[in-house]
Amino acid sequence: MAELTDSVLTSHGIRISPGHNWEDSCEILKAARKDDSPLTSARPDFQTFTSLFDALNSSPGFTYVVQRSKEEDWEKANFLKDIDVVVNDFYLFKSLTGGRSVNRVISVEMGQNGVQQMVKVMGNEKAFDVRFFGDDFIDERWERDILTRRILDEHCGGEGKAKCSCYIPSLEDQLVYELYYVTYNKPEKLQGKMGFLRDLKNKLDNQMEGVRDLDLDSGESRAKFVDTFMKKHGYTYTRPQDTSVALKGPRFPD
Repeated sequence: MAELTDSVLTSHGIRISPGHNWEDSCEILKAARKDDSPLTSARPDFQTFTSLFDALNSSPGFTYVVQRSKEEDWEKANFLKDIDVVVNDFYLFKSLTGGRSVNRVISVEMGQNGVQQMVKVMGNEKAFDVRFFGDDFIDERWERDILTRRILDEHCGGEGKAKCSCYIPSLEDQLVYELYYVTYNKPEKLQGKMGFLRDLKNKLDNQMEGVRDLDLDSGESRAKFVDTFMKKHGYTYTRPQDTSVALKGPRFPD
């Protein structure tokens, strides 16, 4: 793959510069070919989640955080249950992991919004929900700040073979992001997350402005807390380009 991406290819008299991941390169190469034979390439098969995240952690110029999924046992969980990540470069993530789009019809490579990628880990395909700068999933400035403020967690992915070191958002960003999520994306997830939210609130009780006044049982209080944080940092509420993302509440009228 390195030889393919680092060179300029000539096909049928057409000079083309391939992209930074195999699927992107295939789209370019197919446009210059006359036959329909399949294009194949070896892709990483990470033996453990540790080897996967070691590769991400050591890649120059690449930054990410794991959102929401770090507490799950990745080894035992259904492999189709996705891991949520925010990355600074969508295509670099694909290049590093060998990620394959779940839906080639609506995938980002085809100019649309399918962001979920399958990464081969422990001989299985693991789903990753990949959010990235400029996708408007949340304000891009907040996405960038989340990656700037990130912290290293050495206990991601459970306590079994999947246990590894990965980057996660700061406690403050975790709390506000989760409140944003259950307020505007999936209110039905609130009760399942309440224990996690209370734990975050307790940890931040003497560290974050306004936390003591936050009433997690009050929808009004939760929304006010998020709004105060957004205004303090100059963030805005954005409508994601990914049309599959549910948006609810008065800030996102139909």
